[in-house]
Amino acid sequence: MCKRLLIIGIIAVAFFFVGLRLKNWIDIDKCLDSGGRWDYDKKECVYQ
Repeated sequence: MCKRLLIIGIIAVAFFFVGLRLKNWIDIDKCLDSGGRWDYDKKECVYQ
């Protein structure tokens, strides 16, 4: 039982970090699709 909870916990943490990376990628993709330039230092979309 304890082993099962450990595996579920590891999977949950992995999904959390994958979700964070996916959100970041989606934000960058939306910025570029709308004609902006992504500033990686400030983590924001820049339009000129």
